Amino acid sequence: MHQILHFRFWLVALLLWAPGWLSAQTAPVSKVVGRIIAVKVVGTVTVTDVRDPMRPRKLVENGEVTEGQIIITGDDSRVLLVFSNGATVNLAARSTLSIDEFLQDPFAQPVKVSELVEEPTTSITKLNLIRGELMSNVKHLRREKGSVFSVQTPVGAAGIRGTTFQVLYRPLGSVASYALRMVEGKIALDFGGRSRGVEVQKDQQVVLDAIPLDAAGRIISLPTNIVPSDIPASIKASLAAAQQQLLDAAAAMKFPAMTQTAEPQQAYPQSGGTADGSNSGSTASGSTGGTDTSSLSPVPPAVPPATRTTPGDGNP
Repeated sequence: MHQILHFRFWLVALLLWAPGWLSAQTAPVSKVVGRIIAVKVVGTVTVTDVRDPMRPRKLVENGEVTEGQIIITGDDSRVLLVFSNGATVNLAARSTLSIDEFLQDPFAQPVKVSELVEEPTTSITKLNLIRGELMSNVKHLRREKGSVFSVQTPVGAAGIRGTTFQVLYRPLGSVASYALRMVEGKIALDFGGRSRGVEVQKDQQVVLDAIPLDAAGRIISLPTNIVPSDIPASIKASLAAAQQQLLDAAAAMKFPAMTQTAEPQQAYPQSGGTADGSNSGSTASGSTGGTDTSSLSPVPPAVPPATRTTPGDGNP
């Protein structure tokens, strides 16, 4: 009888303790705000926080931007951004890019971007190219674990799958032009129901000219059947050169370990690395640039944003 009572005692204790232990073992890791470093800044580049739009700031080299901020490049200006998930974005002149969301799971070891083939941890990246041009290299995404990387434009959303690509959106008066060009990988392009979605493969492009706009600059309509075409050889060569510049710039970056509780340390270029943010040669048109930033406060170099956690589902 004594042995039976003893066994029951430990059985009850185990049942009371086990749920907490199992919960601790299976609890999902909360995502934190990822880090974005401007490794190359040329000309006039400003940053505006969506919560404080009347106070733009000048972005300086090795300065840091974060989600909830809008980057604007002036005439003859550009900025090359490296993300802590290994992605690189080169934003060309006369462009406006909103960092709508950038969250990722923490990582325990420092990350050398030059060594990455796959993102170090699951991440959610949502960019909005309001106007202008960007080129990007994105490491292989852990899509099976929920990773997302999308670039929204007024034309539609490009769902990235780990690839190198160029996207342009240039409004000019009552019309706009759009192009998506794939250097490697593939992208699912969604036009928001205004046209059938398409998948764009390596060395393919989607080019739309004379897209009609209303008085407010909104797209009126798109062709009902959009079909990718092959990228011309002359453009392909310039894209390959621009891709190498992205890889070279990213190779100069190293991010320290990122945790949920500790303040992130300073990210820095590795010694001997390059950070050439040269663009492929084309520039965006049809938008204002050349903002006078003489009275603006600079965005400090490598000052991390405040860490915040989410349930990990990518929702704000």
